[in-house]
Amino acid sequence: MTEQDRKLAEKLFEEYIGEGQYGIDFEKKHIIEFAEAYHEARMKEVTDEDIELYARRHSLSEATKHGIIEGAKAFRDGKIKHKEE
Repeated sequence: MTEQDRKLAEKLFEEYIGEGQYGIDFEKKHIIEFAEAYHEARMKEVTDEDIELYARRHSLSEATKHGIIEGAKAFRDGKIKHKEE
């Protein structure tokens, strides 16, 4: 985890879980809320340039590259959601 990630996690931890609740008293819902908030905050940091650079580095064809770019942007923007179980 980078220092930037650590600072974001600490900020969100205090916001979503709060001080005074450290230790084993965490409820599952608090941990899930924190994880969701962290994920959402990180997704907002992903730029179009980040996505396009990843696609250029990791795809073999133009069609695959285009699919990766469009899919990643849609996921980041909330148009595609995680599968609910």
